[in-house]
Amino acid sequence: MLLSISPALLLSGCGLAGIFASGPIAKNVIQNAQETGDALIANARNAGDALEVKAANELSVAANNAAITVGTDLNKKVGALSTENRLLLSRLEELTSQSKTFKTSAFELKESTYLDITTLTGDLARWSQYDFLLQSIRGITQLQKPDGTYVLTFVGIGFGTDSSKRSQAVKAVQVGDNALSSFRENKVRAYTSEISIPASVFGPFGKERAISIIPIVITVEVISEHPFGKQSHFYKVPVSVTLMPKVASAVTVTWTEPIMEWVTVNSRQEFTGTTDDHNQHGDVRQFPFTFSNKVDDNHQFAEPVSCQANTFAETQPNCQYSRCNGVKVLGGGKSLTLNGDSWGSPCTYHYWAPLQEYKPTGEKSVVKQYDLIYGEHLVVELPLSTTFWKIQGKNASFETIDVVARTSDANLKFQDLISSGPVQRAVYLVSTPDGVGQ
Repeated sequence: MLLSISPALLLSGCGLAGIFASGPIAKNVIQNAQETGDALIANARNAGDALEVKAANELSVAANNAAITVGTDLNKKVGALSTENRLLLSRLEELTSQSKTFKTSAFELKESTYLDITTLTGDLARWSQYDFLLQSIRGITQLQKPDGTYVLTFVGIGFGTDSSKRSQAVKAVQVGDNALSSFRENKVRAYTSEISIPASVFGPFGKERAISIIPIVITVEVISEHPFGKQSHFYKVPVSVTLMPKVASAVTVTWTEPIMEWVTVNSRQEFTGTTDDHNQHGDVRQFPFTFSNKVDDNHQFAEPVSCQANTFAETQPNCQYSRCNGVKVLGGGKSLTLNGDSWGSPCTYHYWAPLQEYKPTGEKSVVKQYDLIYGEHLVVELPLSTTFWKIQGKNASFETIDVVARTSDANLKFQDLISSGPVQRAVYLVSTPDGVGQ
């Protein structure tokens, strides 16, 4: 159980020593933190949670600090340690307890990029008697990029510009199983160093749709002045860098559009045509004839078709000298044609077919999927008549994406709506998260 320690007790000469006299062994507190951090990393690989990797890193760095500052007293009970180390281990135990209840939830990606355990260490000045203590790392979450460098910023004792009592330098960087020769250290100021790693080193670790957790070990050499001369010590900093997936998110775009079908609007669309006068004497000759009617693009003729000669014998008694050879639907339904032969007086024919209209009969929901790539454009193609659509999903840090038509959110910025023939294209810019290395 985590103890709640009052400030007054911290200031008393024997408070913590009394409380922890029968308390845990220092190395057990540190080992528990390390094992909890390892469990978080394993879970983060499955959950794809960069914030969980950060939590694991904080435990790892804090435990590493404690192991260095406790030094040869690792087998002592916490109550027998110095005041600084008692407080550090107490806070480490609290951080371990909190980390065991970690739950994946939405977060801003920039929250995962900065590791800071100042709440555990306090001001660096209080640790000045030690040669090494890491306080923060910036850049532990990075976006994939094809070239350039990834920069990690380390703050703590053992980093930054040299002092009269101490000089330090990053001597080695190991990424995965490979020792690098191409890293570069920039000593920005006291206690602060930037380490640049070529993008090509991280490239093979990158994944399309999942985070990559890259184990890195930084080796620092510290040379410090002691009463009997200079002494050199090497310190290793294990840390995990999260490389975000190339695809920031897979989103669905949804809109409704009418269900368009051919619907019969007239079961018998009738036309008439009258043959020319071919009344003959002597040798009889047959004259072919054709009657044709067309409809617009929104209509078509269908089957069945038929024709009939005028049956009013008193007005056209000579229809027997004419023959209907057939009615056909041609041109993909756009033309209704009657063909026949005539060898007598004029005859009027009636021919017909069902007429259909292409019209909406209801509505349907249309869903398409798109990938979002950091810093690139999303182009959504829609029917020209569409005025309302939704873009929904979750990004790599589990934040909800919910954009309606021409609006924007933190992940997608609406840019333009371009019409092109029967379609329109909605253009959005996929935001690059603030504060995330890229």
